[in-house]
Amino acid sequence: ELRPLYLHLCDRLGCEVPLPRVPAAIQVTSSHLESDPANPVRYVLHARIRNQAPHPQTHPHLELTLTDVRERPVVRRVLLPDEWVATERIESGFQAGEEIEISLPFEAKGVTSAVGYRVYAFFP
Repeated sequence: ELRPLYLHLCDRLGCEVPLPRVPAAIQVTSSHLESDPANPVRYVLHARIRNQAPHPQTHPHLELTLTDVRERPVVRRVLLPDEWVATERIESGFQAGEEIEISLPFEAKGVTSAVGYRVYAFFP
């Protein structure tokens, strides 16, 4: 509730008031990893990320881990918010109750033993 006052004061003092980071309130509600049968190194990650906090917060980073048959990590990649959030939405934050649907194509060259995956939201 006091955020507008803090923003006004910081504007005059030259400081910044970052949005909150509440990891427990970020949830990956669904995800699906799609591979390209014509090109085995190409994938598309589809996921829904929800902010369950009653207030806006910073967009989290996402960690995508490709796993082998024993669910051991084969390769990991950290996705920064600017890779999966529209640029104009980053500054305003991840709104309370908002759910973002992402579709992110990527390549995993040299990865032949991956059969599963995990998606994890976190704040560094």
